[in-house]
Amino acid sequence: MISERRFPAFLLVSLAATLSVLRFIYLGSIPGLHGDEALYGIKTYMMMQGHHLAPSLFLEWTGGFNAYTGPLITYVRIPLFYFLGANIFSLRLPVVIFSLFSAYFIYRLLYETYNRRTGIIGVLLFLCMPWSVIYSRFADETHTTLLFFALGGLYFWLKPSFHHKILAALFLGLGVFNHIVFLFVPLSFGLYFFVSNGFRLSVEKKFIAPLLLFLVLLSLRISVVLMAGAFDSGEGINFLFHRLHQGRETDLFNKIPISVTYFADLLDGDVFYKRTTGDLSFFVVPVNSILFALSLVFICFRYRYSTIYKPADRMFFWIFVIHYILIVIFIHQLSARYFLVSLTLSSILISIFLGTAKMPGGIRIVVVFVLLFVNCFYIGYNYFYTFKKNGGSLLSYKAGDFVEDSLGFTDSVTLYNYLKKQGIVNLRTADESLAWILRFLDIKERILHIKTGTKNKIESNIYFISYKKYGHKTDDLAIGSSIKRLNTPLRNYDIMFLGQ
Repeated sequence: MISERRFPAFLLVSLAATLSVLRFIYLGSIPGLHGDEALYGIKTYMMMQGHHLAPSLFLEWTGGFNAYTGPLITYVRIPLFYFLGANIFSLRLPVVIFSLFSAYFIYRLLYETYNRRTGIIGVLLFLCMPWSVIYSRFADETHTTLLFFALGGLYFWLKPSFHHKILAALFLGLGVFNHIVFLFVPLSFGLYFFVSNGFRLSVEKKFIAPLLLFLVLLSLRISVVLMAGAFDSGEGINFLFHRLHQGRETDLFNKIPISVTYFADLLDGDVFYKRTTGDLSFFVVPVNSILFALSLVFICFRYRYSTIYKPADRMFFWIFVIHYILIVIFIHQLSARYFLVSLTLSSILISIFLGTAKMPGGIRIVVVFVLLFVNCFYIGYNYFYTFKKNGGSLLSYKAGDFVEDSLGFTDSVTLYNYLKKQGIVNLRTADESLAWILRFLDIKERILHIKTGTKNKIESNIYFISYKKYGHKTDDLAIGSSIKRLNTPLRNYDIMFLGQ
């Protein structure tokens, strides 16, 4: 039987490094550039060019509720754009870096709370989880910085010294400058520690300054949101109050069971494969979901009948439960990005189960390596190989309680190169997201002239571009114009010439 002690440290480090490399492979081409990514890239480029002083842009970038995100990672991108150029690789690179910092925090949390073995398992699982790999390659500030600030805030808050508490307050305070959903992170932490403290509101002196620092940052964030809401005719206020109230009014009787099945799909990667590749080429066995269910049973059983590691068990378990319940109750539509912290905590709970359960070392090693192999196989096949094969096909599917599609994750670079090769520069599209994509890809050459919408129906000598299967009917586009559909090698896009 294999012994855990026979695994040298350099082999584990090499394995973690190899898994980390997955985040860099084909980073600039798989998946295709999404419209949200392109918009963030355009904003970064504009800031780099010195356009960040305009009041409206300042409110949008700092308020974050128009674009669902704050400006923090944008400032990280500016030097990368300067040295590496404004391209897809440099756009996504900061997200990869933040995800690797998150892996470090997971290791430190589990190592210092449990043991080295649990920390190593935690890092390996985080690095191979489908949702973690795929979202660490998607240039939306919300996703990876959310985990970085949440894990860093929890890690430093658990440390005893005063300066660590200050760091925790900074992490959680800066985190609220992310997507609105981050507000559930300090709320979940606060609720747990309040309950575990016997519902006492008394605060030790060493906690007063960190709490005040966090509240100052939170107040600043809320004030900027209100400014943005006033500037945009109440949009920021609407998102802050109406959307949360709307989520609370949703039928929880149906929403809770839907959220459980949706969460299982997220944990095993089904939703992410469908969204980024438009396909599920190889049936996914729910290994992660099964292990997670076993982990919950194990921790609950140990919490009831054993005192070993009980404080840490209780902390991770209840923070997961509290955060998950808050998300399900207050979010109107279930979406993957809202569950990122819950997904991370679920991976931590699996790591606790595999790292601390009393089982022969050989069996533990086999289970961990089977999980690594299965996840890496699905990522390699359903993500990398499938996208290379179909360029990100178009698919509409049910995600949680609403219909989602794979638009924007198709091979937009192929489209842009075709337009350049054919000399097609005068374009119209009804899809604003597609316009953002083409504008970012054309951000240096600036050869395309792109209009959006279908309001001006009488046009000539202009090309209309849309997604296949999801495009607009031609009789709605150009009244009084002749329409010629181009025969192109593009898999996912239609191009029509509108002439007199």
